[in-house]
Amino acid sequence: MKNQIKFWLKLLLGIVLLWFLFEKVRYQDLLEAFKFSHPSFLIVAFLILVANEFSRISRIRLLLAVKKIFYPPAQLVKIYFMSIFFSNFMPSSLGSDVARFVFFKRAKIEASSAVLISVILVDRVIGLSGLGLLFLVGLGVGAGAIKILIGTVGQFFQPPFIVLILVLAGLILAVLWRFLKKKIIDLLQETRSFIRERRVLLISLVWSVIYQLAIATVFYLLYLGLAREAIASFAPFILWVPVINLISILPFSIGGLGLREWSFVFFFSPLGVMTSELVALSLTYFIFMLIQSIFGGFLFALTKNKK
Repeated sequence: MKNQIKFWLKLLLGIVLLWFLFEKVRYQDLLEAFKFSHPSFLIVAFLILVANEFSRISRIRLLLAVKKIFYPPAQLVKIYFMSIFFSNFMPSSLGSDVARFVFFKRAKIEASSAVLISVILVDRVIGLSGLGLLFLVGLGVGAGAIKILIGTVGQFFQPPFIVLILVLAGLILAVLWRFLKKKIIDLLQETRSFIRERRVLLISLVWSVIYQLAIATVFYLLYLGLAREAIASFAPFILWVPVINLISILPFSIGGLGLREWSFVFFFSPLGVMTSELVALSLTYFIFMLIQSIFGGFLFALTKNKK
């Protein structure tokens, strides 16, 4: 019952955020963005989005091999797309990690929960590292990128705000350590084995950068397909899409709905991009993710019927 209340509250928050955003958008402009879109850009963006999942599958396959866990490639593909399906009903993109853990356990491979969690945790850390690297690349490309960063975000990162974030992070870590001390120690011991596998970590990091770069490309293609006049270059997408993806991880809404749209408006409006185009871009991405997840739902239904 409590989980259901949390789900509906987060879904409500996403809807409220979208409602406030739509208050700032002329519906005619939003409809025109879809009406005069360029289907070729949208189709290519969707194909890249689907194909890009195989970079994540290749990454976790390497990490599983470190723990001597070998899933057939077809089974890994099934697990990943099923996890995408269930992430639509969970807060943030971290929901897919939970779903993957459940499906890994159901596959009846002899591996402890701590081992599987350590693999998923390392995979997530490498994913965030790739996101950070792409952000650093974004800082170095395009004239005025650093100035945009300071002017747009710097106003929020005042000393009191930073202190507040550090205090909250410390409290959360203290609570986790208090109640999950033994499990955390077991998990840290399991992750230590990855430190020796530098080659695997490096290859996994390369896959992560490829994945993040492809996501930035998808958003840029959506922008080209929906904008009446493309005034932004690819450089700002390399810079800001990793930040927006990081914000979407926050467990405040279902599937990042609302958070993602506001983030695009916040970061790209200073570049002169119309709010209606940014909302259309983000909603199209969300729709594409839903379409992609239908395949995972279909696979889950087949698996359940077989049992």
